[in-house]
Amino acid sequence: MAKVLDPRSPAFIPSPPKKFAPWVSWSSETREIFKHNSTEQVYDAIICTTAAKRRLAFRGTPETWFASNRFHILPQLMNVFDVNIGTGALQCERCGRMYDHKLQPVVAPRHESSVGEPVYQMSFVYCSANIGNRCMTQSSKSWNKRLLYIDSVEHITSHHVMEILSHMDPKYLISSVFGDAGKDAVGTREIMMAYRALRVIWIRSFASHQPKSLMQTASIPNASDLGDSKATSPASPTLSHPSDSGVGWLSDEEKAEKDKTPNNNAPVDLGEYIPSGKRTDGPALWIQTHFKKLALWGDIQQDVFLFLGKHIQLQELEYLYGLSKDALITLNLNDNWASEREWLQAYAGMRRSVSAERYQMMRTASQRINTSMGRFLAARYDARFTISSADIKLYAMNGVCFRELQSALCAPTPTLLNGLRAIGRPDPTWWKESTRETKDGKRIHLAHATPKNFHDSVDIWKLPSQRRGQQLNRTRQ
Repeated sequence: MAKVLDPRSPAFIPSPPKKFAPWVSWSSETREIFKHNSTEQVYDAIICTTAAKRRLAFRGTPETWFASNRFHILPQLMNVFDVNIGTGALQCERCGRMYDHKLQPVVAPRHESSVGEPVYQMSFVYCSANIGNRCMTQSSKSWNKRLLYIDSVEHITSHHVMEILSHMDPKYLISSVFGDAGKDAVGTREIMMAYRALRVIWIRSFASHQPKSLMQTASIPNASDLGDSKATSPASPTLSHPSDSGVGWLSDEEKAEKDKTPNNNAPVDLGEYIPSGKRTDGPALWIQTHFKKLALWGDIQQDVFLFLGKHIQLQELEYLYGLSKDALITLNLNDNWASEREWLQAYAGMRRSVSAERYQMMRTASQRINTSMGRFLAARYDARFTISSADIKLYAMNGVCFRELQSALCAPTPTLLNGLRAIGRPDPTWWKESTRETKDGKRIHLAHATPKNFHDSVDIWKLPSQRRGQQLNRTRQ
């Protein structure tokens, strides 16, 4: 009697349809959907948004995140950069405005060729033109070009996803990940479950290539120093994007950046991803056989859903985005965090195809976000305090930290490669000096959190005299 192969085993790898006819293996209801909708429209329906909305959110929206008194937010600001500015100049990466080492505007532009002093590029989060959103509305052509480049990467990644799905047997893919849960799925549900199954494979491929030290501590700790960037960058394994299959989406700058990537970041084939006992072995090998690579974009909504359904593990979710599950769930549930979600999703989608220099910046930014969000959530869910909507992105500087991630994604390549990037390192003592400790040992940023009761555990009489009256008025309202 012939041995019957389990369709969920690695040995069962179905052959592709003849001539790779798209969607031929899918249900008639699904094929009917694609008769009336383009693949782009179906993809947008899967992730519950449109390409136009995603791009608009990625660029950011005018909102309160930048305090006009930036020296109060970042004490001793002239000392927070990782390079000695000296008599040189700083230039905003987004609008191009020039500043001296104390972040005072320079009236006449200074250039290295004429003055003989270096011009360092800084993140736009330090630009005083953020007041009134002038920095964003007056962004330079080079900044806008980088935004368009990231748009193109996401666009081609979405095509890559739909191409793989169109040539796979959906029953085989879904049963390999979800068992019998989707055996009767047709139409929209069939597409959605296949997409989620593909994400499970992709997310597990991330975790399978983590360094062992990170596997043991996959959840990034809540660092005591918001500016802590001393942690060494892990080997950033890369899953090649469609460019390796002949689709040339890399710009000249990115090609130079990728060529500089060290050997330990070499492209990783899914064929190397064979975790013992995983039911997704078969689909992973099938994709390796017929498409060689798997490249997806971040999707916090779907990934949180997969985690809550116990289809991916906690360390896999947290390693992918660099944030705790509580922070990710908060971002997922609040529409006011649309821009922040898009930056994190771009980080997840691009982190395996960038140079070590850019990855270090991106990873440091995600660590700072995780720390600031942890501090924000600690106060947000404390029944003794309230945080107004205007203060949400000012608390613990989480608005600034998220925009540091956007800055890391969009930083021009030449300055990274030439060492002309001035990376901010906030004063490690600022959190302790700008907060007060409650009786239970929790530190609260009272500049942006109001005690609900006058007789709270926070001793407001220990606040600086210039803030005492203001705090008393806020607690009595």
